[in-house]
This record gives sequence, C-alpha cells and structure tokens, in this order.
Amino acid sequence: MNSAQVSLEKRFRHDFKISTRTSGTSEEGRLARYADVVVVGAGIAALALAIELQKKGISTILLERQKGPEGIPRGLTFQPNGLAVLEKLEALGRAKEVGSASQILEVKSWEGEVLLEADYSLLEHPQNYLLTANATEIERLLVYLAEKAGGESALGNNLPRANTERGQSKWSGL
Repeated sequence: MNSAQVSLEKRFRHDFKISTRTSGTSEEGRLARYADVVVVGAGIAALALAIELQKKGISTILLERQKGPEGIPRGLTFQPNGLAVLEKLEALGRAKEVGSASQILEVKSWEGEVLLEADYSLLEHPQNYLLTANATEIERLLVYLAEKAGGESALGNNLPRANTERGQSKWSGL
C-alpha cells in the first residue's frame, strides 16, 4: 500500500477532493447538515441508489462506518441485468476495464466434471455476458460516481444521530 492509499483511509472524500479535515474538526470541511435522503451503508446497492438520487436532483449523503471500500480482494460477478444497471450508472466501461467478461458459465464438481454449462450469448439482451471484477474496485468506482453526481459521503465515522425536520434529514455528530 502506498502513502497516498494510507492517507485516503484517514480522510473522507468530498466533491472529488480529499478533505484534510475529519468530520469533527471544524465547521469548514464538515458535511452539509441537511439532505433530502440519508443513505446508511456503502454497499453496491446503496451506492447505486445515491448516484441515481443525485442525478434526479435529490440531495444525498452517504454514511458508512468503514473507512472506505473493503480492501480484501473478492470477486463480484454481474449477470446481464446487473450489467444494465452499471451501464445506466455510467460505470460499465470502467467495470469492463477492471473485470473479466465471459459468455460461458461452467459449474464443475471438485473432480472437474462439468455439472452445468450456460451460454449467455444465446440471451436476447444487450449485455449477454457475465462480468467478474474485484468488488473493492467496483465499490470505489461507485463512491466516486456518487460524489461526482453531487452526493456527500462520511466514510470511517460512527453513524450520527439523525432526525427529520421540515421534511429533510438532519443529523448531529459529524
């Protein structure tokens, strides 16, 4: 891990820039106090939701206890409908760059015997293939896209207390 990656883990991202302030150091650098929607958790579905809400002009803040996407390499396989969602989020191109596409899925026994073979090229779908990628890379991409769309995120912080006031979410503790 290089020094830039280490320093990223100690800070949160905001509007494409790495903020040098943690969430409790001063008024400047803090996240907005009001948002139309607060998304708790930064999994794939929550990140996709934050991106789409921001694209529709709905102010969003993403709260996550972890300091960033988990650094443990793990594969994530997208089927055609999942690939269509990535395309809608404008993330499919980059996902293809960091992933591996296949039109044939084989399930084998421990002895190597083919138990199932599925040919995705037979599907009448714009994305008639599977794509397997490192889940951490996809999560980082989606965090970036959510913030690019205008969403804010608080990564690596305890979740603050939230309440609703005048139809907007308000929280304290950031």
